[in-house]
Amino acid sequence: MPLYTYVLSYGGRLHVVQDSRSNFKGFAGSLLDDHAANSLGGLSDAVRQEAAALLYRVDWHKADGLAAVWRGGFDLRGKPFDVIAIDTKR
Repeated sequence: MPLYTYVLSYGGRLHVVQDSRSNFKGFAGSLLDDHAANSLGGLSDAVRQEAAALLYRVDWHKADGLAAVWRGGFDLRGKPFDVIAIDTKR
C-alpha cells in the first residue's frame, strides 16, 4: 500500500503523520487521534469529532506545480483547518 504523509494545520499549529492506506482520501478523519488533537492545541473531544467528520468530506485539490500532493481544508469554529496529503515514496 502507498505511504502518505499528512500535514494538518489549525490555529497556528501543525501535526504531521504518516500512514499506509490504499488511498489518501478515504480515512482522513482517522488522522485526528489523541496525539493529533494535542498537537493542534488540545482540541476538545467535541471539536475533534467535528473536525474528523469534516475531514471525511473535505474537497481535495491537486497542489499547483507539485507531483503527488493534494490539499484540502475547511473552516472550523472560525479558523481555517488545512490538510495536505503527500504520496511519499518509500
